[in-house]
Amino acid sequence: MLSLVAAVLARFLKNDEKKLPQVLEKILEKTGIKLFQTQIDILLFLYHSSNKFKAVEAPTGTGKTITYIIYSLSKEHNFDHVIFSTFTKNLQQQIYTEFHKFSLDIEPLVIFGKSSYICLDKLSLLPEKEQEIITRLKPGELLKKTAVTSYYCSQEYRKLCPHRENCEYVQILSQIKNSKFLIVNHFLLPHILRRLDDRRILLVIDECHQLLSRRVIHIEKEDLSEPEKPSPENFGTIQEFNLTYEKYMIQLQKYRLAKKYNIQSPGRYEIPANFDFSSAKEVIFFSATMPETLPENCDLLQIEDRTDWSNVKIIIKDTNYRKKDYLNTLRQTIKKATGKYSRVIVLATSHQQLRKIREMFPDAATTLDEKPFTLIEKLKSGQINLVAGTDVFWTGIDVPGRKCIIMTKLPFPSPENSDEEISFVTGMQIMLKKFKQGMGRMLRSSRCCGEIFILDNRIQKFPEVIDYLQSLSKKGATVIFENKRKENTQNLRLRVVK
Repeated sequence: MLSLVAAVLARFLKNDEKKLPQVLEKILEKTGIKLFQTQIDILLFLYHSSNKFKAVEAPTGTGKTITYIIYSLSKEHNFDHVIFSTFTKNLQQQIYTEFHKFSLDIEPLVIFGKSSYICLDKLSLLPEKEQEIITRLKPGELLKKTAVTSYYCSQEYRKLCPHRENCEYVQILSQIKNSKFLIVNHFLLPHILRRLDDRRILLVIDECHQLLSRRVIHIEKEDLSEPEKPSPENFGTIQEFNLTYEKYMIQLQKYRLAKKYNIQSPGRYEIPANFDFSSAKEVIFFSATMPETLPENCDLLQIEDRTDWSNVKIIIKDTNYRKKDYLNTLRQTIKKATGKYSRVIVLATSHQQLRKIREMFPDAATTLDEKPFTLIEKLKSGQINLVAGTDVFWTGIDVPGRKCIIMTKLPFPSPENSDEEISFVTGMQIMLKKFKQGMGRMLRSSRCCGEIFILDNRIQKFPEVIDYLQSLSKKGATVIFENKRKENTQNLRLRVVK
């Protein structure tokens, strides 16, 4: 089938592109995959561009994943490896699921970030009770103690480690060079590319704004001084040395960053994203919100958002997290939503909010208790009707059909908004990007509909947010601002409050 797809694409690129949708549809009908015109446009752009760097900015729900999988499969004979890189485990699982819709005898290698794997050597150093809890439940705080890291699990120590034969992470690394298709996490991508630096690579980067945008680091007072390097002879066992060396390297890395960017006091700082793409033969960037930091000479296709929002109602509640009535409003909003919808998704901005939601609704499933992908699958299957999560829920979940989404507040990068090192402009950019991604969780297919509640009346102070909501209103959405100072809730055209 893949050779047919490749041949058809090549033929119609040279001849009659107008017939391409019908022909591709006929070839793909056995897989149950139907391509829309937007996906055809993206495919044509990718095939026409001879540039090493290509970028596609397309709204959520346009089928980007299926599109770049089709392109990659039809071009795979030109490359030794095809790497799909994205930001979250949930998105990795989504790529894996979409890949298997083609019913191929190819198994992509999925590699999560190091923190997803348990270091058996570290685990053996913990009390027996904690070992049992981690192995059985993998709770977040305890798992951090035993997660694989480059500093503990160095290349040299891997050869000596007594748990090497049973280490899941080592076993996965050993499969990299023999795997044609890899689905990886952004954080692990540099390591993967170093292992394949002599190979021909097609690199597809989904959610590329997470990789290319400026990142924020937190510098403590002790990070401003160069740490003392530990010496192996001062430790009773090599494991004790490794644990200390791991802490040393983390602090050393922050010290080097502080020195490089001339940071002289504690706080949170923005630093540029530096990524080396030289080892890849072709790089394709995908995002719904393309960053300004694309490589030079990058071909860019921007897809207009023609999504129909007529089946969506957006309600801005007249409260915010600083108001006395906030928690009661949050409780009442969730209560009404669960009484009306079988799928309710709460987008929170902190673990503290998740704990409050769990106190209010003991049956609520949160990312404090289970992995996001597990929660979403339970929600889809009807096992649960209320889920709440933080970062991944804003950017990487896909729940089709009728649903209700509740945003606990505008997703500014700092809950307290008090770190002067993060400029207001950058904070606004981060918030607006995440806010749009959160809104994009609603329309995942043509069957999607429902309500979005935003518990933050500060929206009126931010023209960028108002402009975005008004653009959705033009696409058919009903946008309501609940004003408690009026007797009746009004359907208002939001105005800027100076």
